[in-house]
Amino acid sequence: MKSYVKLRISGIGLNIQEISSRLGLAPDHVYMKGDICSPRNHSGEEIAYQEDCWIKGIESDEDINVEKTLERFVGTLKSSSDYLKTLSKEHDVTVWVSVYPDSEQANIHIAAPIIIALSEIGATLDCSTLFLKDFYNGMY
Repeated sequence: MKSYVKLRISGIGLNIQEISSRLGLAPDHVYMKGDICSPRNHSGEEIAYQEDCWIKGIESDEDINVEKTLERFVGTLKSSSDYLKTLSKEHDVTVWVSVYPDSEQANIHIAAPIIIALSEIGATLDCSTLFLKDFYNGMY
């Protein structure tokens, strides 16, 4: 089972350089309001982002469960918790967990200490479970 944990900070007027500097992390992906994104439909129509966004993530090791990956990732953010909490008052600070299971059943267990840690940094939690095997005919 593959899983990813990402910190996503979005909103209007983000200071990307400040976020990177204050968190001590280089983002994996950044876009600004008005940038053109790849169309997700087949019309080929260009779509512009409606907000700014800063994203940093990690991929879990196959033998480590999602909860441990999330715990480790949130732990790296603890030193920046005051900054993130302040940032979350004006912008959306989300920790996003994506799970790509090998079978049709996958449980995501998130213990209370992790939920408390997310609350302490002012983050919301989004979880996605995606069964890509069927989508890609078993080839992913």
